[in-house]
Amino acid sequence: MSPDPVGKAALTILLLAALTAGALISYLWVMGYYVALGLAVPEVASVVITEVSVAPQDPTYLTVSVLNPSFSPADAEIIRISVLTADGTLHEVEETEPSIPQGGYTLPVGNSEAFKCYWSWVEYAGETVKVMVFLSEGSGATFQTTLPPTDLRVTRVVFDPNNGTLFNITVENSASSATFVNLTGVTVIINEDFQETLDVDPQLPVSLNPGEAVNLTCLWTWAGHQNRTLTIVVDTLQGYRARFSGVIPTYVTLEVSEVSFSAAERTGFNVTVTNLPSSVIPVDITRVYITLKNGTSFSVTVLNPSLPYTLDVNGTVTLTCSWDWSDRPDEEVTVTIKTLQGFEASETQKTPP
Repeated sequence: MSPDPVGKAALTILLLAALTAGALISYLWVMGYYVALGLAVPEVASVVITEVSVAPQDPTYLTVSVLNPSFSPADAEIIRISVLTADGTLHEVEETEPSIPQGGYTLPVGNSEAFKCYWSWVEYAGETVKVMVFLSEGSGATFQTTLPPTDLRVTRVVFDPNNGTLFNITVENSASSATFVNLTGVTVIINEDFQETLDVDPQLPVSLNPGEAVNLTCLWTWAGHQNRTLTIVVDTLQGYRARFSGVIPTYVTLEVSEVSFSAAERTGFNVTVTNLPSSVIPVDITRVYITLKNGTSFSVTVLNPSLPYTLDVNGTVTLTCSWDWSDRPDEEVTVTIKTLQGFEASETQKTPP
């Protein structure tokens, strides 16, 4: 049977119609960005941001997809990408992949590009931001998006007056968080002038899924920082942080009221200690230390009473200590009383000439 020329022509017409329809649909899809915004077809180069995506496990970057529509009259020269946060701060993206040269990145008509923008959004998790693309000439684009929330909190801090060498905290990853976190460190800051990273139990890292919490015992002698402002910072592998600020309670106040050296007896001294009425617990005196002017420190023997000695609240005791200071006349020394609970008291006194 001979081929049907009419059928071939009809098939050709159908294929051309399908291609035309596909092109039209693609055109209308791109135009939708402008129609939705009530904008006219641009007369100069104009781009649109089609998507902004982030990875909650790595908040050091975001991916910005930029399209130069097929109806755009010219290639677009992208010169920079910025992020406007809710506090009104415009953050310049300093590094992208592919990189944006000083003269601009050329995005031809009808092409799109996904830029990996290295900008840490960890401090803005859960907030709405505006991503902006700027052109050397023409109309740039703005895309508003809400960053995934990750709400990490220190929900409890406990100082036990009977142990001034550690404290306990509870860290919680909120059920509303977008991802799990790995706790990697706990740091304490005192009055912004002292900072120390702590050993904790259980040992870090510790993984926390959304809705989970963990209790951490932090090994740090806080007894010497009573009544000072404390900031606790919990760090994670992902870059998220939890912060807690408060004042360390004052549970015990010790006072060395007198250090007495006798010129007639140069092999010892007396030191009088009071546990003030404002204290909430008795303390157990365990050691007496001497610190010389050159920084040398050492413990001395307490002859009376025997140690450890329990000093009640509002109680006073005089300790008789053995130390031959005969070769250190007229020298400043610091006497320090140490307790089992971690609390201390010191007083500086000159030995007789």
